[in-house]
Amino acid sequence: FCIDLRAPRPWRSHLDRLTLNLARAPVRRAWNTAWSALRAHGTFAPLVRCGGASIMRTCEATRDLDSTCAHQAMSALIGLGEGSTPAGDDYLVGHFVGLWSSAGADDTRQRFIADLGKSLRDMASRTNRVSRVYLEAAAEGEVSERLTTLACRIAAGAGEEAVALAAAAALGVGHSSGACAVLGLLLGSAAWGPADQLAA
Repeated sequence: FCIDLRAPRPWRSHLDRLTLNLARAPVRRAWNTAWSALRAHGTFAPLVRCGGASIMRTCEATRDLDSTCAHQAMSALIGLGEGSTPAGDDYLVGHFVGLWSSAGADDTRQRFIADLGKSLRDMASRTNRVSRVYLEAAAEGEVSERLTTLACRIAAGAGEEAVALAAAAALGVGHSSGACAVLGLLLGSAAWGPADQLAA
């Protein structure tokens, strides 16, 4: 029995092709649907208790395009929590999904992501081997199909059922890994959205 992996095309997220613009009403509704699913899931709560301040500093630094402050805030999340992929690492993977999905063609945002991605790759050596692979890939805009599908449906302003199904799939990864990554996706994308979105 032989499986030939030479022919299939490698998976690519293509998050940089998305335009997750929360100023658009359908996109905002889709984001809110995913947010409601996340809150109902609830397993991200321990991360918020121990790393909430660093998460908010990361979001604020992202909004302000402040690479130095973002680096410092991210550093506190690397390796935070237990498990094969610590919750803080899961959050950062999701945060980069949000950044890649909402940067669009904005050169300043693109430069910010590139700079922050370099920091993330450097810091990834401080966590375990499994998380390191995920973090290094996220820095390049490559993540799981489940997170990619959720980001795509939010960016497209898909209907409530389609977004809820994608959110449920993403949230279903591990005990809390999926929830922490979805939290990162939603807050990361909201950082460049309307001023009131982070208060949702």
